[in-house]
Amino acid sequence: MVGRGLENLFANWQHITNLLVMVDVLLNEKLYKQGAKYFERIQSDEEYPNDINYLRGRIFFYAKEYAAAFDEFIKVISSTNEKKLLPEIKNRAFEYGVICCMACNENGLPGCDQERIKSLIIPLDNDEEKQILLYFLEKTEVTFENNSKGIIYQILSEILAVSEFDLFKQSLEVLNVINSKEVLLDLAEIYYKNGYKELAIKNILRSVKELDVINANAVQILSKEFLVPQP
Repeated sequence: MVGRGLENLFANWQHITNLLVMVDVLLNEKLYKQGAKYFERIQSDEEYPNDINYLRGRIFFYAKEYAAAFDEFIKVISSTNEKKLLPEIKNRAFEYGVICCMACNENGLPGCDQERIKSLIIPLDNDEEKQILLYFLEKTEVTFENNSKGIIYQILSEILAVSEFDLFKQSLEVLNVINSKEVLLDLAEIYYKNGYKELAIKNILRSVKELDVINANAVQILSKEFLVPQP
């Protein structure tokens, strides 16, 4: 069991900081049930409220309880308490909050206030992050440079992680406004990360055939899937 293996990495795995890290790792590895189980031990903790709300939001998110998840992410975004353990949780909360709104709209579900999160996005100092979030929220007209890919692909990957396939397909329009020749390779990485190996390979081969572009990550994926290990 992965959770037990993680326990062995810590001298005192039951300490709040270690449990926060464990839950985060389990969710990142898509072990949602195990992550939720360990979260039960810390959900009432008051020392790290931002981290707790963030992880609770992610657990709701992966269970497709988008309205409940949205409320938790709004708590993180709105908090004036700067104490946190996990990295970049406010930035990630914005991304998850936007996806929750998109998923609620796509599925006709109530509970995600788009104007609420928009009012929190607009004052952001980071203009790049602001424009990306507003693009996904409202499909504003904009062109993104190559260095914007990280946030964009993180959002796409999380949409795919919750199997919102129609929403993911619609969101792929963003590839047309990224100024990069490697968009198909990056899309392949998103597919591969989420277990869609055939689609990953298809996009790598398409990139080579149509754009004559390949990179080290794509070569690594092809090697893993096609090269037979030597005895």
